[in-house]
Amino acid sequence: MSAILQQSLSGKQPIHFMPTEVSDDTSEYVNGIFSYILRITGTLTNGQKSVIKITGIKPFFDIKVHEEMPLSMFKTRLVNILSNTLKGISKFWIKNISTYPLQGYLTEKKSYIRVITWNQFDQYNVLKAVREVGISTASDDLTPIYYYYKVAHEKRLPLSS
Repeated sequence: MSAILQQSLSGKQPIHFMPTEVSDDTSEYVNGIFSYILRITGTLTNGQKSVIKITGIKPFFDIKVHEEMPLSMFKTRLVNILSNTLKGISKFWIKNISTYPLQGYLTEKKSYIRVITWNQFDQYNVLKAVREVGISTASDDLTPIYYYYKVAHEKRLPLSS
């Protein structure tokens, strides 16, 4: 690492960086856990090639809450499906969210359950399992090749000018 770059990092100064490639990389362990990593490759103003790895991003998808079933019963059913698919409860967590649907125009937010996993492999498996039993999902995609678009949108990462 160059002295100028090291100085900028230690002084918490902005580093000008031109991204040239963005990719998903799920082939690394972070703290002993197979984790999702967003990799951004580019060049610095001095011409040096640089790779930035963003960790700590958890893959997720949302499930539409059925209004005709009590939320507690729906969550119990969902947790059973997820824990059976992932062979335990330590590889996922769920939380209630309210947001506008991706399709259509509504003036009120709808209730969803966000399913969060450690990596794309687990996300893919639980998403398939949930769909197989007829539960409606949102903010989902079984094609993980472009998952970084969703990550960039959710985390407000500007990947282009």
